[in-house]
Amino acid sequence: MKAIITKQDVAKAVESLKTAGKKTTISALHAALGNKGSLSTVVKLKAELEADALIERDSEEGLKAFRELWALAVEEGRKQQEGETRELREALDAVAAESQKLDGEVAAAKERVAELEEQRERMLVELATSHEQVTTARASGEQHAGKAAESWERIAKMQEAHAKEVSDLRQQLADAQKIAHTVELKLARAEARLEK
Repeated sequence: MKAIITKQDVAKAVESLKTAGKKTTISALHAALGNKGSLSTVVKLKAELEADALIERDSEEGLKAFRELWALAVEEGRKQQEGETRELREALDAVAAESQKLDGEVAAAKERVAELEEQRERMLVELATSHEQVTTARASGEQHAGKAAESWERIAKMQEAHAKEVSDLRQQLADAQKIAHTVELKLARAEARLEK
C-alpha cells in the first residue's frame, strides 16, 4: 500500500525541485517525494496547487473584467435564446394553423363519406324495389323485361360510380389523417423544444 501524501508534501517537493533548477514533472515530483503515493495522486495535488496559485494571482481588475465579460456573454446568450424561442413560436403557430386546416379537411371528408353511405343505402332500397318491379314485369310479359334490364343497368352503373367515389373519399380521408398525424407529431416536438 502506497503512503498517503498531502498537498503540502507536493508543494515542498515542487520548491525543492525549483531550488535545484530542475523541472517539476510528475515523475520528478514522485521521485522527490520518495516514490510515496500514486502518480494519479501526485497529478491531482499538483493541479490543485497550480489552481491555487492562479487564484492568488487574480487581480481585482481581472475579476472585474471577467465579470463584465461574463455579463455580456449571458446577455448575448439570452438574446440568442429569445430569437430561437420566437422562431420556434412562429413555427409552432404555422404547424398549428396547418393542423387546423387539415382537421377541417378531415371533417369535410368524413361528412362526404357519410353522405355517400346514405346514398348507397338509398340505392340498395331502390335496387330491391327495382328487383321487385322486374319480377312483376317478367310476370306481365316481355314488354316489361326491357325496362327492367335498363333499370338494372342504370342502378349497376350508379352503384359502381358511388362505390368508386366512396373508395376515393376513404383514401383521401386516410391520406388526410396521415398528414394530420404528422402535423401533430411536429406540433408535439415544437412544444417540447419550447419547454426546454
